[in-house]
Amino acid sequence: MQQTTITTEKTPARGAAMGTLAVVGFIVLILIGIVLAIWAARYIPLAFSGTPSSNDNSLATVPSTTLSFDTTQTVTSTTTATTTADYTVPAAPTVPAQQPQHYTQTQYQTMAYPYYVPGSTQVQVPVSEYGLANLTVKITDIGYLDRDGRFVSDSSMNSDDELIVKILVTNTGTNSTGSWNIHTIVPTQNDKSFDFDQDEPSLAPGATLPLTLDLTRGKLDTGNNQEVKVTVDADHDVNESNENDNTDTRDFDVRK
Repeated sequence: MQQTTITTEKTPARGAAMGTLAVVGFIVLILIGIVLAIWAARYIPLAFSGTPSSNDNSLATVPSTTLSFDTTQTVTSTTTATTTADYTVPAAPTVPAQQPQHYTQTQYQTMAYPYYVPGSTQVQVPVSEYGLANLTVKITDIGYLDRDGRFVSDSSMNSDDELIVKILVTNTGTNSTGSWNIHTIVPTQNDKSFDFDQDEPSLAPGATLPLTLDLTRGKLDTGNNQEVKVTVDADHDVNESNENDNTDTRDFDVRK
C-alpha cells in the first residue's frame, strides 16, 4: 500500500493572527486577576469582622447626655443612628462696653432783684458809697394770727383779730441811710387810730430789710376798705434822693 504524505504549509498571515489572539487572552487574564483582588480586599475582611454591611438595616441607640449651662462644654446629642454627632455650644455674644457720655455743665448767673423774694436770704454786699441814700417801703402781705399763733394771710378778718402786716424796706440809693424809723397808722374803734413807731439801724446801698409788724392795740375799726399806712423815715432824718417813695398802704375788711 502506498503511503501518502500530507505537507502543511504555514502562511505568514495565519501566524500573525495567532500571535494577536495570544496577546489579547493574556491581557484578559490580567484584568480578571485585578478584579478578583479588589473584591477580596473589600468583602472578605468585612465578612470575618462581624460588622454589618451597608445593606444591614439595624440601628444602634446612643445613650442620652445631660447638657449643662456651661457654654464652653462639648456635648453629644441624643439620637438614634449608627454614629454620634458632636457639637459645641456657641458662646454668648460680646456686648460692647458703653462709652461714657460727656455733659456740658450749665453756667448760672446770679440775678439781682430790686424787690424782696420770699424765702430768699438777704446779704449785704460791701460797695463803694457815694451820693445819697433812698429808702423805699412795700407792704408784701397782710393777715392775722389764729388761736394757735400762726399767721393767716387774709385781707378780711374780725375786729378782735390780731392784725399782722409784712413789709419790705429797701435802700435803692448809693449811700448808707444811717438810723431811721418806721411809722404805722391803723384805724381802731371810736374813730381813733393806733400809731406805731419803731427805730431801725442803718441800711447799706442795695440792702433790704423784711419786717413783720404786730399792729393790734384794742379792737379794729369795723367795715370794708379799712386802711393801714406804713411810712419809713417819717421824721426825715435820712438825706434821700427821693422823698416821694417812703409810704405804702393796703386796704382790708373788718367784720364785727
